[in-house]
Amino acid sequence: MKKVSLSLLTLSFIALFSLESCSKNEVFDQQEFTFNIQATANGKVVQVDEVHDIANDDFKFKIFKFYVSNIVLKSGNESDTLKNVALIDLSKPESWSFSKQLARKKYTQIEFLLGLDSQVNKTDPTDVEAESPLHSITGMHWSWATLYRFALIEGKYGEKGQTLSEDFAWHTGKSPLLRKVSFAIPSKYYSQKEVNLNFNLNLNNLTKNLSLPEEKITHTTPQNINIAHKIADNIQSNVFLTNN
Repeated sequence: MKKVSLSLLTLSFIALFSLESCSKNEVFDQQEFTFNIQATANGKVVQVDEVHDIANDDFKFKIFKFYVSNIVLKSGNESDTLKNVALIDLSKPESWSFSKQLARKKYTQIEFLLGLDSQVNKTDPTDVEAESPLHSITGMHWSWATLYRFALIEGKYGEKGQTLSEDFAWHTGKSPLLRKVSFAIPSKYYSQKEVNLNFNLNLNNLTKNLSLPEEKITHTTPQNINIAHKIADNIQSNVFLTNN
């Protein structure tokens, strides 16, 4: 009886070990990639209609939305599109994340545009589905002459602890304001069936190099395009991939 019990115990152990090994070495040819992005200030998630300390001033955003586009994952000389265009709207948390199934590859890099390339920028906002981030209902299309805004940021600000008495409006757009970012993807994700790529837009430096109140408004006109460049640069340099 002892020999039988020992044999059964040994077989059970082998079976358990085999199952665990199979689980660890699961074979799959598709991966689900999820792109997540949040805006933060001093470690706190930023949403509209809340007061946030930015560069020792109090800011309340009424509108804060911006385009990310041409989001691609790279593996050697190959590129796979995660999403063509997304409109990130701080008033709509559901817009901060999207997913797609892609063929399993050893992706080493993700890159995307902050804004829209010249072809997408010419899209007719009345000739797309209502759910499209390029539809006129989003309020991101300027006109046929100036096409789309890349970022639409508005609200009020004031000295810390004081009344928010100053309005600001930063609207960026046009090809010279297009920016690109790219990040290395950790190799460990090749072995994961579901991959979350988490990005942070740190707004602590949103007003870096801006002179307020003199530079509180831009519509990317020739008279104030320098302000738009500063905003575009500050957004670009403060997007981070937080995955380790």
